Amino acid sequence: MVAVPGESRLTRGDLRALLAGVFLISFSLLAFEIALTRLLSVMLLYHYVFIVVSLALLGLGTGGIYVHFFRSRVPEREKQLRFLINTACLVSLSIPFSVVLMVIISSIDSFRATLLLYCLLLFVPFFFAGMLFSALFRTFPELSARLYGADLIGAAGGSLGIILLLDQMGGMTTSFFLGITVAASALLFAVVLLGRSLRKASIATGSLLLTIILLIANVTGVFFPEVPITGLNPEKEMSLALTEASLQGTIRESRWSAFGRTDLVEFPQRPWEMKLYIDGTAGTPMYRFNGNLNAPDGEVSRLREIFTGYFPFFFLSPAQKNSALLIGSGGGRDILLALMGGMEHITAVEVNRDIIDIVRDYSWYNGGLTTSFSNVKVVVEEGRNFLKRQRESYDLIMLSLPVTQTSRSLEGFSLTENFLFTTESMQDYLDRLTEEGQLVIVSHDDVTTWKLLVISLAALKERGVSQEAAMNQMYLLGLSTRGTYPLFVLKKKAFTPEETATMHARMQELGYEPVMSFFPHMKADGEVNPILLALSQG
Repeated sequence: MVAVPGESRLTRGDLRALLAGVFLISFSLLAFEIALTRLLSVMLLYHYVFIVVSLALLGLGTGGIYVHFFRSRVPEREKQLRFLINTACLVSLSIPFSVVLMVIISSIDSFRATLLLYCLLLFVPFFFAGMLFSALFRTFPELSARLYGADLIGAAGGSLGIILLLDQMGGMTTSFFLGITVAASALLFAVVLLGRSLRKASIATGSLLLTIILLIANVTGVFFPEVPITGLNPEKEMSLALTEASLQGTIRESRWSAFGRTDLVEFPQRPWEMKLYIDGTAGTPMYRFNGNLNAPDGEVSRLREIFTGYFPFFFLSPAQKNSALLIGSGGGRDILLALMGGMEHITAVEVNRDIIDIVRDYSWYNGGLTTSFSNVKVVVEEGRNFLKRQRESYDLIMLSLPVTQTSRSLEGFSLTENFLFTTESMQDYLDRLTEEGQLVIVSHDDVTTWKLLVISLAALKERGVSQEAAMNQMYLLGLSTRGTYPLFVLKKKAFTPEETATMHARMQELGYEPVMSFFPHMKADGEVNPILLALSQG
């Protein structure tokens, strides 16, 4: 028997049940907090997910303050236990209903009003949780150490278990499931603390049944509130794809995981292309492809001329086409480029498993990029971590439009870093290139390209290469008259004058702007960007 305040004592079995309930509640709260970050990343924007942490701390603290000031007089034991159980029921119901209400009110036109309502809704479950834990520790002070231990273990379990839950259920269904686990804890408390009376546990039983009904309705499709992409975020890439008259895209399918929500959007007016989006942003194309590299059809046949990323392949010798590493392969455009460029062995690394699965499932559309070509190997992993563990050297390492949600403004460059674009990452890329190998990066804008040049100069300086010599190892393509993306290429060795003369001539044929570009050894006025020319001359 374990002594507790009041008239009764807990058996060891009852104590274990009490601690198990605390574990489940703590597990559910931490898991719910993380699930909310995924939901808000879809419904709002990535930076609003930090609201969740603030509201969780505010709610837990405010709930404790409420118990301290407004329930300062400790009631008789029966009322203590009923308050404990009823508060657990409130937590269990507020978790799924807060998410459902968030989806329902997303249609409100005012963004500020919607955001304030979201904050209020997210505050409520954690406020009730703060009341619950305060009541627990006041009701069982002698068990504080054990309760706190169960609380910590539950939170640790929630931070790990949410990965599995999101992968299997997605954001909405996970929230309903977590409401069930808290309701089960409330019923466990009721059975253990109120003398195993079903009548006294009626409220806890009702909350458990209601949360189970919600989950079943969601899973079976009877009630399936769709997490909105448009409305609150009219400027999101996917919102524009769905609403612009020239695109009129429709969502073909959506998949949830701990990584985020991945949507495949098709365009009736553009049957040659679908797009994959992560949380409504970071769009990556998947092209219709007939699977014939010698005679590709449709838009694929034009990629050599219209997409900057193919430009380096024009000039690779057979000895430079042995192996390629593609970091962030997305919907498969980079794989197409490498295949058409004649690379013998291609390793494509993509961090989002759902994208890889969708590309594989739509082999009938994309020509089996990841299934029909024996020289293509696909790895689900973060690109730079994968690279650091490799001992193999590559003739070409390619990153095409890698997106991290940090500031890309001029002011933000001095305050943020992209993990893929640092002097250390440049050293990693250079270490894994063959002697004639090249690093190829397609960027979003010219400013990003110039930043790549600067950090490459810094990385090469650490290797003892002077600024003038380093500029002979790289070239840049600026914005073209066709509006395609800028390109940055860094070679392990210097380019020869003959190589750059050939590339410069091809650049002009394809319509790129010479004054926004740079090729080593080109020194005449108007041939290259004058600032970059000055850098190459020291």
